[in-house]
Amino acid sequence: MVYFLNMITQELIDYVKTQLSAGISREKITSDLLDQGGWTTEQINEAFQASQQSVPAQMPQQDTSFEMTQAPRNIKYFEWLMYASFAISIVVGLVQLGSNIELAIILSASISYLIRLAFVYLIVYKRIAWPRMVLAVMLALGSLSIITALAGFLNEFRLLNLALMAPILLEVVAIYYAFTKESSEWLANNKTIKVTDSEGNVVNIPAPGTKKGNIWNKAIPRSNWIAAMVASGLFLFSVFGIGGGLDVFNDSMLGEFALMMLWTMIGFGVFVLLENFVFRASLKDRPSSGLDPWIMMLIGARNVVTILSVIPLIQLLGMAAIVFGGIPWLIAYFILMIIRFRK
Repeated sequence: MVYFLNMITQELIDYVKTQLSAGISREKITSDLLDQGGWTTEQINEAFQASQQSVPAQMPQQDTSFEMTQAPRNIKYFEWLMYASFAISIVVGLVQLGSNIELAIILSASISYLIRLAFVYLIVYKRIAWPRMVLAVMLALGSLSIITALAGFLNEFRLLNLALMAPILLEVVAIYYAFTKESSEWLANNKTIKVTDSEGNVVNIPAPGTKKGNIWNKAIPRSNWIAAMVASGLFLFSVFGIGGGLDVFNDSMLGEFALMMLWTMIGFGVFVLLENFVFRASLKDRPSSGLDPWIMMLIGARNVVTILSVIPLIQLLGMAAIVFGGIPWLIAYFILMIIRFRK
């Protein structure tokens, strides 16, 4: 008995019992566990033997219950800290601008908040891990505002400077909670099934027959199409709404900014076409890789920077990110993609 419990878990025994009672063949159960469950043939055979002997549960109810459907505390901390950061940031921004609020400022700020809210939703309610990395990159891209706010706070203690620091600190703590071990385990085990243990208690265990899915199948194409639609809309708004039409390219000063936007959109379009059609066709049916989250982080960061590069007034921030981070990004991107294709 001790040998069985050292080699296998009560959850595995209960799962085998449930499947057998449902009329599923031993070969099908074994195949499912070998394919997706991470179990060895020896462990599976022990589970069948233990289930046939009606081995009673040896652990307390709270140990055998593998409840993964309820978000852990750290995920909830992450969610509410992000909401608090957004709320304080919006209030402070309105106070700072006062009556000088312009449509372009409202538009750019709204897009930024909507993108980050979407990432929070994917993490908390869809249990997708990669948006954590994109949020961390977005926070790093805003390092200039962090340094400015910290310098103002250190030079002169004012309520406004403290208010500028508050949303940044809240977001730093929130992202920390998203990367804790508890949060990472919850995000990794995002599929469960209900089984009845030997004592008649209904418990949730990881489903052996499920796959998390390859990010090349849906996540990357969807994020690229969304970023493409947002960036295209902003580009058209900048050219036809603010610039007055195609004649803006003939303007000595505005024409340079318009051309930079245009070349950014062309380069971005090339990557989108490659990733959504060429790379996806080759990678979508392959098993997931540990490189995928890092590739998703790079693609998410690029999409965010592209959107920033076509937003009026803060366009220079996106351009600066391209100039100073473009070469390191390309090197990391191509290295990861070469390794991914060879795996």
